[in-house]
Amino acid sequence: MSKFKVGERYIVGKDIVLEGGDIIEITKAGNIFVEYKTVTGKYAFAQKMFCNDSAFANTLTLVIDRHELHITSDGTTTNAVYKLNGKVEKRAKAVCCPSDTFDFNVGAELAMKRVLGIEDKPEKVEPTYYSGKVVCVDNGGARYFEVGKVYQFVGGRIFGAHGFYSSQYETLEKANSRNGVGAKFIEYRGEQC
Repeated sequence: MSKFKVGERYIVGKDIVLEGGDIIEITKAGNIFVEYKTVTGKYAFAQKMFCNDSAFANTLTLVIDRHELHITSDGTTTNAVYKLNGKVEKRAKAVCCPSDTFDFNVGAELAMKRVLGIEDKPEKVEPTYYSGKVVCVDNGGARYFEVGKVYQFVGGRIFGAHGFYSSQYETLEKANSRNGVGAKFIEYRGEQC
């Protein structure tokens, strides 16, 4: 089994005359031979392979990726530049709205999230639905609502003697609207003397 893995990058030792200092990437790792491509360097050879236990293999030093994030600002626009091993990979910016007061920390956070692809996930807001007792004041011609009778909205649905009769409504006004239940209700305020 090869000590080299596909995708790993190595710096070729300086004592290798033609490729010393080049960065190579392993493209195929066999038990005896390893194939590679030159990522950075002067020399690109047609035959790009070496033996696992060769002098060439013994000069290789594993490259650990160097990540850099540069944030700059001119007082209005905050720029973020992401570099991988010295090469610019991505740029992003955050521009302060003219009606806001510039805050470097806010701009830097926005630009950094954009350049790194981090999305602010809005908190999921659960809708609130109307709950409460109501009195039918107009059944709108619907036979399942009786004028003067008390009904109960629970979680936005109106319930009666035979179960629930509606979709969910956030407010009593929406339930009473043209696209609502079809009948009109008012809040029940208890028995009047």
